[in-house]
Amino acid sequence: QPDDTEVVVIIRPALGFGSGHHPTTRLALLGLQQLDLDACDVLDLGTGSGILAIAAVKLGARRAMGIDRDPDALASARESVTANHVSPRVDLREGSVSQLPSTVGVVVANLTGTVLTGLAPVIMTLVDAGGHLVLSGIPAEEEAAVADVYRRGARLVWRAVEDEWVGMVWRRGQRT
Repeated sequence: QPDDTEVVVIIRPALGFGSGHHPTTRLALLGLQQLDLDACDVLDLGTGSGILAIAAVKLGARRAMGIDRDPDALASARESVTANHVSPRVDLREGSVSQLPSTVGVVVANLTGTVLTGLAPVIMTLVDAGGHLVLSGIPAEEEAAVADVYRRGARLVWRAVEDEWVGMVWRRGQRT
């Protein structure tokens, strides 16, 4: 039985990545916990099971949107959203990052380092100036490449390592 200070997210292991047992998911969850999410909108790129979008609203975010290209992952995410009683605050969509017109206060992306590097120009445009990027899924050997592209428009504010995986939180610079 959890105490009043714990945030519990129920996830049934299924096809979508993100049961909470993998170090990259734990690092993304730790990254979200570094931020004040109150009254914030969160975008979860590659939502998988929906665990990060669900956790964001349970940690105080106003709303979260999870986007994924895999319909099976989204079906799993919908089950998780319902099981966690957050349906009114979590919007799940099939699609890609190029289909997202507006910005949010926090973007969380538990993807590979290569994908995070390749999508960096697009991902950076999705977060508000002064907002945060929570990045995970980064193998230690890809950390430098990821950091090189994100430091062009953001400042590293948190970093953690578990096994050979790296998680980071970046704060996006102000628009000029």
